[in-house]
Amino acid sequence: MAPPPEDLGERATGARGTDGLDLAHEVACSQGYDWDEGPWASPSHPIALAEDDSRPTVAVIDFGVKRSILRRLVTEGFRVRVLPPDTSADELTTGDFAGVVLSNGPGDPAAVAGACSLIADLVGRVPILGICMGCQLLGLALGGRTVKLPFGHHGGNHPVRELATGHVLVTAQNHNYAVEESSLPREVEVTHINLTDGTLEGLSLPKAGVEAVQFHPRSLTGTQRLDRALLQICGAMSRGHLMISNFECRISNFSIAHPEECEHGAGGRKFEIRNSKFEIPTCGVAQ
Repeated sequence: MAPPPEDLGERATGARGTDGLDLAHEVACSQGYDWDEGPWASPSHPIALAEDDSRPTVAVIDFGVKRSILRRLVTEGFRVRVLPPDTSADELTTGDFAGVVLSNGPGDPAAVAGACSLIADLVGRVPILGICMGCQLLGLALGGRTVKLPFGHHGGNHPVRELATGHVLVTAQNHNYAVEESSLPREVEVTHINLTDGTLEGLSLPKAGVEAVQFHPRSLTGTQRLDRALLQICGAMSRGHLMISNFECRISNFSIAHPEECEHGAGGRKFEIRNSKFEIPTCGVAQ
């Protein structure tokens, strides 16, 4: 039964926004599990999937992952292990994973407890792909800030320019936050831009094997072409750790405040990439 009309006003007044809410931990898995299902296909046109035991394994950190992403990874020839957000960096770097995928998820990325420190510990040690919230979390871990959009991106028709080629992609999106481009260190490359409002849609730190896109790679019939970022990182994962074999990343003076206490410039991390040094803040929150 629908609530009385007089109750709707009270509910609307009492509703709160997503700022400061760690919704990812509410929807993420609490225990790891293996995923082996590929994309849906008609029984009359099955899709043959490789069953080779030598397939590389990718770890997917679940912040609210879409099953279509898991299916896509299986289609690309990976074993998929889904893990909760509180998984340690040591488990991910010593678990024979070819790479790590940071999934999509709901809520405020700056409020996801432990995510900044986990990702910072992974950078330079294993190839990383961030999708949607995973992109935002990577931006925070690399020293950027996230901001809440005045109008969130929702739906399947958002035009995004791929800067390397000039191609325009029509993308599926579902998010209310974005990484603030001007807050990123100069070593982080912006790879995609939203043509509607000019916000960041992708970033990369190539020397560290880091790629991220704000939109959702899809696995629906008729959209079998993977986005370039996913292809690149899948190739790096398939080759083992070749993408970052010569990369050295050193993190010092690292500390993380609770999201409500974290200010741009608090704490600090120092990354050394080959002979180029830069210092970035611990995490970024729009003030």
